[in-house]
Amino acid sequence: MYDRETGKFIRYRNDPENPNSISNNDITKLFVDHSGTLWIGTCCDGVNKFVPGSSEAADRFIHYKHESDNPVSLLNFVIVDITEDQYGSIWFGTYGGGLLRYEKGKDKILRYWIHPEKSAQSNIINKLSLDPNGELWLGTGGGLAKYDRIKDTIIQFIHDPDNPFSITPGPVRTIVHDAEGSSWIVTKAHPG
Repeated sequence: MYDRETGKFIRYRNDPENPNSISNNDITKLFVDHSGTLWIGTCCDGVNKFVPGSSEAADRFIHYKHESDNPVSLLNFVIVDITEDQYGSIWFGTYGGGLLRYEKGKDKILRYWIHPEKSAQSNIINKLSLDPNGELWLGTGGGLAKYDRIKDTIIQFIHDPDNPFSITPGPVRTIVHDAEGSSWIVTKAHPG
Protein backbone atom coordinates (compact mmCIF):
# COMPACT_ATOMS: atom_id res chain seq x y z
CA MET A 1 0.00 0.00 0.00
CA TYR A 2 1.37 3.41 -0.93
CA ASP A 3 1.17 5.88 1.96
CA ARG A 4 0.81 9.36 0.44
CA GLU A 5 1.72 11.12 3.69
CA THR A 6 5.10 9.41 4.07
CA GLY A 7 5.76 8.66 0.40
CA LYS A 8 6.56 5.05 1.36
CA PHE A 9 5.11 1.65 0.60
CA ILE A 10 3.79 -0.59 3.36
CA ARG A 11 4.09 -4.30 2.63
CA TYR A 12 1.55 -6.73 3.98
CA ARG A 13 2.72 -10.32 3.90
CA ASN A 14 1.48 -13.61 5.23
CA ASP A 15 3.01 -14.48 8.59
CA PRO A 16 2.09 -18.02 9.72
CA GLU A 17 2.68 -16.91 13.32
CA ASN A 18 0.24 -13.98 13.06
CA PRO A 19 -3.46 -14.89 12.57
CA ASN A 20 -4.19 -11.23 11.69
CA SER A 21 -1.81 -11.18 8.71
CA ILE A 22 -3.03 -11.62 5.14
CA SER A 23 -3.90 -15.26 4.43
CA ASN A 24 -1.76 -15.62 1.29
CA ASN A 25 0.83 -13.61 -0.64
CA ASP A 26 -0.58 -14.62 -4.04
CA ILE A 27 -3.14 -11.83 -4.60
CA THR A 28 -5.49 -12.16 -7.58
CA LYS A 29 -8.00 -9.32 -7.15
CA LEU A 30 -8.55 -6.11 -5.15
CA PHE A 31 -11.94 -4.47 -4.74
CA VAL A 32 -13.18 -1.52 -2.65
CA ASP A 33 -16.90 -1.66 -1.82
CA HIS A 34 -19.25 1.32 -1.36
CA SER A 35 -18.45 1.54 2.36
CA GLY A 36 -14.72 1.82 1.61
CA THR A 37 -13.86 -1.73 2.71
CA LEU A 38 -10.99 -3.35 0.82
CA TRP A 39 -11.61 -6.96 -0.26
CA ILE A 40 -8.62 -9.06 -1.32
CA GLY A 41 -9.00 -12.21 -3.40
CA THR A 42 -6.22 -14.76 -3.23
CA CYS A 43 -5.07 -17.77 -5.15
CA CYS A 44 -6.33 -20.82 -3.30
CA ASP A 45 -6.58 -19.33 0.20
CA GLY A 46 -9.91 -17.54 0.32
CA VAL A 47 -10.79 -13.88 0.66
CA ASN A 48 -9.43 -11.26 3.06
CA LYS A 49 -11.13 -8.13 4.35
CA PHE A 50 -8.72 -5.39 5.37
CA VAL A 51 -9.44 -3.74 8.73
CA PRO A 52 -7.20 -0.70 9.26
CA GLY A 53 -5.94 -0.04 12.75
CA SER A 54 -4.58 3.04 14.44
CA SER A 55 -1.08 2.10 13.30
CA GLU A 56 0.51 -0.16 10.71
CA ALA A 57 1.12 -2.77 13.40
CA ALA A 58 -2.58 -2.72 14.38
CA ASP A 59 -3.82 -3.30 10.82
CA ARG A 60 -5.41 -6.72 10.40
CA PHE A 61 -7.07 -8.97 7.87
CA ILE A 62 -10.25 -10.97 8.43
CA HIS A 63 -10.03 -14.30 6.61
CA TYR A 64 -12.93 -15.98 4.84
CA LYS A 65 -12.01 -19.57 4.09
CA HIS A 66 -13.62 -22.95 3.71
CA GLU A 67 -15.30 -24.22 6.88
CA SER A 68 -15.18 -28.02 7.06
CA ASP A 69 -18.51 -28.18 8.93
CA ASN A 70 -20.29 -25.95 6.37
CA PRO A 71 -20.70 -27.54 2.92
CA VAL A 72 -21.76 -24.26 1.27
CA SER A 73 -18.92 -22.19 2.71
CA LEU A 74 -16.21 -20.67 0.58
CA LEU A 75 -13.98 -23.26 -1.03
CA ASN A 76 -10.38 -22.23 -1.46
CA PHE A 77 -10.45 -21.62 -5.19
CA VAL A 78 -8.76 -18.79 -7.05
CA ILE A 79 -10.78 -15.56 -6.74
CA VAL A 80 -11.01 -14.13 -10.27
CA ASP A 81 -13.40 -11.18 -9.95
CA ILE A 82 -15.26 -9.20 -7.27
CA THR A 83 -18.15 -6.73 -7.55
CA GLU A 84 -20.90 -5.20 -5.43
CA ASP A 85 -24.52 -4.77 -6.45
CA GLN A 86 -26.84 -1.88 -5.56
CA TYR A 87 -28.23 -3.89 -2.63
CA GLY A 88 -24.84 -4.14 -0.95
CA SER A 89 -24.22 -7.80 -1.82
CA ILE A 90 -20.57 -8.55 -2.58
CA TRP A 91 -20.15 -11.18 -5.31
CA PHE A 92 -17.03 -13.24 -6.04
CA GLY A 93 -16.26 -15.12 -9.24
CA THR A 94 -13.92 -18.07 -8.83
CA TYR A 95 -11.87 -20.34 -11.02
CA GLY A 96 -13.62 -23.68 -10.57
CA GLY A 97 -15.74 -22.90 -7.50
CA GLY A 98 -18.66 -21.07 -9.12
CA LEU A 99 -20.23 -17.89 -7.78
CA LEU A 100 -19.88 -16.76 -4.16
CA ARG A 101 -21.78 -14.12 -2.20
CA TYR A 102 -20.90 -12.30 1.02
CA GLU A 103 -23.73 -12.40 3.52
CA LYS A 104 -23.31 -9.32 5.67
CA GLY A 105 -25.74 -10.42 8.39
CA LYS A 106 -23.84 -13.68 8.90
CA ASP A 107 -20.43 -12.16 8.08
CA LYS A 108 -19.71 -15.14 5.84
CA ILE A 109 -18.93 -15.79 2.21
CA LEU A 110 -21.02 -18.67 0.92
CA ARG A 111 -21.19 -20.53 -2.35
CA TYR A 112 -24.20 -19.14 -4.13
CA TRP A 113 -24.19 -21.01 -7.42
CA ILE A 114 -22.40 -23.98 -8.87
CA HIS A 115 -23.20 -25.22 -12.35
CA PRO A 116 -25.68 -28.12 -11.99
CA GLU A 117 -23.49 -30.55 -13.91
CA LYS A 118 -20.59 -29.68 -11.58
CA SER A 119 -18.55 -29.04 -14.72
CA ALA A 120 -15.28 -27.35 -13.87
CA GLN A 121 -15.51 -25.46 -17.17
CA SER A 122 -18.88 -23.94 -16.24
CA ASN A 123 -17.82 -23.19 -12.66
CA ILE A 124 -15.16 -20.81 -13.89
CA ILE A 125 -16.45 -17.25 -13.46
CA ASN A 126 -14.13 -15.07 -15.57
CA LYS A 127 -16.07 -11.83 -15.27
CA LEU A 128 -18.78 -10.21 -13.15
CA SER A 129 -20.54 -7.15 -14.55
CA LEU A 130 -23.46 -4.99 -13.44
CA ASP A 131 -25.60 -3.46 -16.17
CA PRO A 132 -27.27 0.00 -15.82
CA ASN A 133 -30.37 -1.70 -14.34
CA GLY A 134 -28.25 -3.30 -11.63
CA GLU A 135 -28.52 -6.82 -13.04
CA LEU A 136 -25.53 -9.07 -12.42
CA TRP A 137 -24.06 -10.75 -15.51
CA LEU A 138 -21.60 -13.64 -15.29
CA GLY A 139 -19.02 -14.46 -17.90
CA THR A 140 -18.29 -18.14 -17.31
CA GLY A 141 -15.98 -20.74 -18.76
CA GLY A 142 -19.05 -22.26 -20.39
CA GLY A 143 -20.73 -19.09 -21.68
CA LEU A 144 -22.97 -16.30 -20.43
CA ALA A 145 -25.32 -16.24 -17.43
CA LYS A 146 -27.33 -13.62 -15.54
CA TYR A 147 -28.58 -13.47 -11.96
CA ASP A 148 -32.37 -13.03 -11.67
CA ARG A 149 -32.84 -11.28 -8.30
CA ILE A 150 -36.64 -11.65 -8.33
CA LYS A 151 -36.54 -15.42 -8.81
CA ASP A 152 -33.18 -15.76 -7.02
CA THR A 153 -31.88 -17.98 -9.81
CA ILE A 154 -29.25 -17.98 -12.51
CA ILE A 155 -30.38 -17.76 -16.16
CA GLN A 156 -27.96 -19.30 -18.65
CA PHE A 157 -27.69 -18.22 -22.28
CA ILE A 158 -26.97 -21.27 -24.41
CA HIS A 159 -25.63 -21.30 -27.97
CA ASP A 160 -28.12 -22.77 -30.43
CA PRO A 161 -26.41 -23.72 -33.71
CA ASP A 162 -29.77 -23.50 -35.49
CA ASN A 163 -30.36 -19.92 -34.33
CA PRO A 164 -28.04 -17.28 -35.84
CA PHE A 165 -29.16 -14.82 -33.11
CA SER A 166 -28.09 -16.98 -30.15
CA ILE A 167 -24.90 -16.26 -28.25
CA THR A 168 -21.60 -17.30 -29.77
CA PRO A 169 -20.26 -20.47 -28.10
CA GLY A 170 -17.23 -20.41 -25.85
CA PRO A 171 -15.97 -18.95 -22.59
CA VAL A 172 -16.95 -15.33 -21.91
CA ARG A 173 -13.95 -13.05 -21.33
CA THR A 174 -15.50 -9.59 -20.97
CA ILE A 175 -18.91 -7.97 -20.56
CA VAL A 176 -19.49 -4.23 -21.10
CA HIS A 177 -22.76 -2.29 -20.99
CA ASP A 178 -23.04 0.90 -23.06
CA ALA A 179 -25.08 4.09 -22.52
CA GLU A 180 -27.75 2.96 -25.01
CA GLY A 181 -28.53 -0.13 -22.91
CA SER A 182 -26.77 -2.70 -25.07
CA SER A 183 -24.58 -5.37 -23.52
CA TRP A 184 -21.40 -6.32 -25.33
CA ILE A 185 -20.02 -9.81 -24.71
CA VAL A 186 -16.57 -11.03 -25.77
CA THR A 187 -16.21 -14.79 -26.12
CA LYS A 188 -13.02 -16.70 -26.69
CA ALA A 189 -12.62 -17.70 -30.32
CA HIS A 190 -14.19 -21.09 -30.78
CA PRO A 191 -12.90 -23.45 -33.51
CA GLY A 192 -15.45 -24.26 -36.21
